[in-house]
Amino acid sequence: MTTSAGSLASTDASSAADDEGGRSGHERRPWWRQRHRIIAVSLTVALLTGGVTAFTVVGSHSEAAKSAALDSLTIATASQVEAIEAAVTVSLQATTALTESEGQVADDQVRMTLAEALKVLEVRIASARALDLETADDETRAITMTAAAVQDSNDALGAATQTTHDSLQALLSAQEAWKLNEATTAYQTTKTQLGDLVASSSAVLGETAGKVTDDGVRVSLSEALEASTELLFSEPDLSTVELVTEASTAVAASLTTLTHAMMAVQDATAAWTTEATARQNAEDEAARDAGSHASEASTPRPDAEARRSNQTPSDDGSAQHESPSSPAPQPEWTIIEEDVPFEHDQCGDTFGNVWDC
Repeated sequence: MTTSAGSLASTDASSAADDEGGRSGHERRPWWRQRHRIIAVSLTVALLTGGVTAFTVVGSHSEAAKSAALDSLTIATASQVEAIEAAVTVSLQATTALTESEGQVADDQVRMTLAEALKVLEVRIASARALDLETADDETRAITMTAAAVQDSNDALGAATQTTHDSLQALLSAQEAWKLNEATTAYQTTKTQLGDLVASSSAVLGETAGKVTDDGVRVSLSEALEASTELLFSEPDLSTVELVTEASTAVAASLTTLTHAMMAVQDATAAWTTEATARQNAEDEAARDAGSHASEASTPRPDAEARRSNQTPSDDGSAQHESPSSPAPQPEWTIIEEDVPFEHDQCGDTFGNVWDC
């Protein structure tokens, strides 16, 4: 320990002597030069160290930006798939609506508007499908630009889809209004027919009392007439095509039922009339036959009168037969006067023989 201390002291003394000798034998550097040297070295070291740090920070920032760009591209790509699916669905619906609505709208302008919107939508769909999602390289800038292009395409496609959808809804509303008007008109027409039939059926029911072969048909007509009258004065909800169709179906069914009931009464009346006519004809024929027989019975026959006139009473009051000397009855002669001019009259007998007089 003492040696070491002495050595250190000697070294320090030697250094001090050298330093003093240097100072006396050689020109010494200014102290400030030495200080600048120390500072320059320190700055160099600091710059090197800071450069490594700065490179590390910049590299980390670049990787983060690239990752964020990739995330944006992924999100935009997923949104593009959904946007194309929605656009295709609306496109198909619009195409179908244009086909089915022909002649079923009050103003065809609404169909033209949809057709124009559909054209734009189809162009947007084609552009979105044709967009190249593969980046030219792996640079952050290229990825960012691709993500932005995809998002712009999605925005344009979404706007075209919305416009087409709105035009489609306008067309469907116009078509529904047209259908409702048509259905309501048909309902009112059927209801008017039912009203006319109610009036006719009421008249038939009143005119056929006691004039049918079976009164059951008149009972059925009365029931159908009551149901139809109730339906005729009802006020159903006609706000939708479905409700109007339901009301029209009910009126049409009532119209059919009432028609059949009235026809059944008319048929029964016709049958009753036929039977009544036949009975009347039979009664008239019987009356004529009875009158004819009575007339024949009350009118004496000519040959009987002749025989009675040729009989002579006997002494006891009884009639005697005619004598053989009595002349035979002569035929009855008839002069026939003809309207047709002849040169002379004609004669005939009761047997239909005719000759010139």
